[in-house]
Amino acid sequence: MNKKLLFLTVLLVFALLPNFGLARDTDYTPGASFAWSPYSWNVNSYVDSSDSSEIVASFEKVKFNQTATDLHNGAYYLTFEINNTTDNVPHNGWYSSNIPYAKYDKDDDNGNGYSEEIEAIKSYVGAKINANQEYYFRTSWFDSTDEWGEFDMIIQRSVVNPLNGEFEGYHYDFLETRYWFNF
Repeated sequence: MNKKLLFLTVLLVFALLPNFGLARDTDYTPGASFAWSPYSWNVNSYVDSSDSSEIVASFEKVKFNQTATDLHNGAYYLTFEINNTTDNVPHNGWYSSNIPYAKYDKDDDNGNGYSEEIEAIKSYVGAKINANQEYYFRTSWFDSTDEWGEFDMIIQRSVVNPLNGEFEGYHYDFLETRYWFNF
């Protein structure tokens, strides 16, 4: 019984440790705000011209300087998040990224059947990203009868929740909003 109590105590300490040891970097104003933020990027969203039923959102040409690279190669998991803030179309399950050990995650936080939050995560803490190298993340949603939508493009530093194994955004930096139109 004491071993179980010790194990649960250790899990609780690790779950709470980031809150005590570090100030959280969070910013929801447009643009790069932190030393770990990219210095260059291009974001896009559009209705695919070859298949008008697909809405594509992407981070392209994302570059980090050496300081940011060193910070991302530490104890956090670099995460690219595309958030469908209009929450009006279903995700189709298609992802593509060149970040090392990319793991993809989608969440339907409000339970309405649409995945509004899609992520590409550097899922192995030992994986390294390189300064000045271009990284990307692309994903898509199915179009519906809706004629427009909005995507928030966010870079995160995630941690693993020891209770459920889920990657959780701990630090985040909102870069831009992109809109898509289907008229």
